[in-house]
Amino acid sequence: KDRLEFRGTSGKKSNLYVITINEKGEYNYKKVLDDKDNEVPFAVGNGIISDNGKEILFSGRRKSKKQILKLSI
Repeated sequence: KDRLEFRGTSGKKSNLYVITINEKGEYNYKKVLDDKDNEVPFAVGNGIISDNGKEILFSGRRKSKKQILKLSI
């Protein structure tokens, strides 16, 4: 159905994956961050790409706990 679905996740328990898709529509994925390694869920839909295009910033929040995640690509 043209979708990737990762099961076993929720708003309180989530992993962070990077997904690459080639021209043929074939894909690979890799877990970047396990839910046991982070204290907050990150809002990946609101990520910011740096001006040089080599870093992505994500913000995360759980109640009063806030974090920023910077990924270098």
